[in-house]
Amino acid sequence: MAYRVKNNGGFNVDGSVGESGDNHSSDVMLVQALFRMLYVDFGGETAWGDAEIFLEPPSGDAGPIAVDGIFGPSTRRHVYHFQNQLRMRLSYVDIKQDGLLDPGRFDGLGFGKRSTNGYRYAIEVLNALLASQNTDALNRSVHFHTLPERDYVKPALRSALKTVKTTPSKYMHRAPKPVFPP
Repeated sequence: MAYRVKNNGGFNVDGSVGESGDNHSSDVMLVQALFRMLYVDFGGETAWGDAEIFLEPPSGDAGPIAVDGIFGPSTRRHVYHFQNQLRMRLSYVDIKQDGLLDPGRFDGLGFGKRSTNGYRYAIEVLNALLASQNTDALNRSVHFHTLPERDYVKPALRSALKTVKTTPSKYMHRAPKPVFPP
């Protein structure tokens, strides 16, 4: 279930979203809402450090991405397109273009650990790009932390984002059940 990250106010998914991902409804809705905020509310304008960048939405959609919790063709296109744009425009960020947005491992201050293969988690980069707009440099009326209040956010996602935690369920260690001889 999607949630708000303790200590940094960002948003995270509990399971992978994308090609062969877990695709839990609230996680998919969160990714869709973040894309909608980036491409529609912010018009694709964002920043990475001191560099201002423009990210355009993928072509082929009749309108903004639907926030419906279904990982369908439009959401798939958005995930691949976002990862591709990052690799082309911010190649030093080290995003793997695999069609998945895995849960981030935020450290409470921003970026967390890198994945075991050395890549940054795309969900963390998406959060950072949107959070960079919280400055009034671009005089925004829409801020990242207001995501749950947006009119396109469904009640199920709004409710999920009331949950605050530090570690996604996917990465929580669960002790194996003891096996006793019969």
